[in-house]
Amino acid sequence: MFGAACLLAIGASGCVTTGDLEEVRAMAEQAAQDAAAAQQSANAAERKATAAQSTASEANARATRAEEAANAAEQCCKANTERMNRMFEKSMQK
Repeated sequence: MFGAACLLAIGASGCVTTGDLEEVRAMAEQAAQDAAAAQQSANAAERKATAAQSTASEANARATRAEEAANAAEQCCKANTERMNRMFEKSMQK
């Protein structure tokens, strides 16, 4: 796109040499290479972001399971405390 604009600008001036065309062609090729490198970097960044999202989702699932286990342990502890209190009260009544 940039190369075409340069060719148009140079062509409009009426004095286009082979050297001018080669320079524009080289600029266009460099721009295409730069764009390809940028695309590769973007693709790599997308893969890393996807992997990070997967890791975060896994961590979230593990945290949820840990919270559920902690809640179950707390309920068990409360039930044991209540049972021990009832046993103590019964023993004090005798």
